[in-house]
Amino acid sequence: WRSDDFGQTWIQAMGGMPLDQSMFYIDYAMDRLSPSTLYLGTYKMYKTTNDGKLWTLLKDCFFPTGTSCYYISAVNVSPYDSKLVFAGATGGTVGISQDGGATWNIVRDSLPTAYVSAVNSFEPGIVYATYSRYGVDKVWKSTNFGATWKSINGNLPDIPVNDILKLDGKLLIGTEVGVFISDDEGVTWQR
Repeated sequence: WRSDDFGQTWIQAMGGMPLDQSMFYIDYAMDRLSPSTLYLGTYKMYKTTNDGKLWTLLKDCFFPTGTSCYYISAVNVSPYDSKLVFAGATGGTVGISQDGGATWNIVRDSLPTAYVSAVNSFEPGIVYATYSRYGVDKVWKSTNFGATWKSINGNLPDIPVNDILKLDGKLLIGTEVGVFISDDEGVTWQR
């Protein structure tokens, strides 16, 4: 649903999108540089460029498992480049598009098999992924648009991480027990 008057009235914004199987919460992201453009993930990836009046299927079975498809658990658009779009799966895989969703690079590398809670980039080439599961490293960084990944879990306790943000050169993560901050790119974290 969409409101253009701060929630006083609402219109349906499903323009041509079928009812898909999905997680309870469907992840979607708005392009901050072009607010009429949104991406929405079920186990498929959809895109609209006209406020939801018409949705286009970008990719069917976005993250295949071999016998079915993982659900898309994270969707994001870069705050500095509208063509840079990210997706994460319940099975740990990350997808990165550098052309507004037309093509996708699906990467696993050394990433854990766990629920991807966020994928984001705050400067060209550098991508972060967070995981919401016990028993795995929770925060990962790529310096080459996802071609290779390195854990920056540092001294974090074994708690699920839900999101990541970079503010004034510091990384902030939202976890199940509060916010942690790192001013050394994840070598150390402080609650």
